[in-house]
Amino acid sequence: MASQKYKSIALADNPGFNDTRGTSFEVCTHYSMERAIDVCNRLRAIVLVVAYETITQDRASNLVKVVLDLNERFPQLLDTAGPVYPYFRILITKQPTTIS
Repeated sequence: MASQKYKSIALADNPGFNDTRGTSFEVCTHYSMERAIDVCNRLRAIVLVVAYETITQDRASNLVKVVLDLNERFPQLLDTAGPVYPYFRILITKQPTTIS
């Protein structure tokens, strides 16, 4: 049971970009993201979750592509003076225990 303190918090998990299930799924994804953003009173964070290898392979070109795709969804994401920038975070997963 959720405590009263957290009743106004919403956490949304969105599918990744470039979904291969077809146009209807992509349209549904975009609509769902728009609705989630519309019902929020205040945005606390946009967290991009990427695997460690996304940074280390191909000179991080995959990471750059994902960030640019995200910037299309949130046009002021990379604008340091914009309203979204302070809430953007990158979470790195699957980091090896030893880094060579």
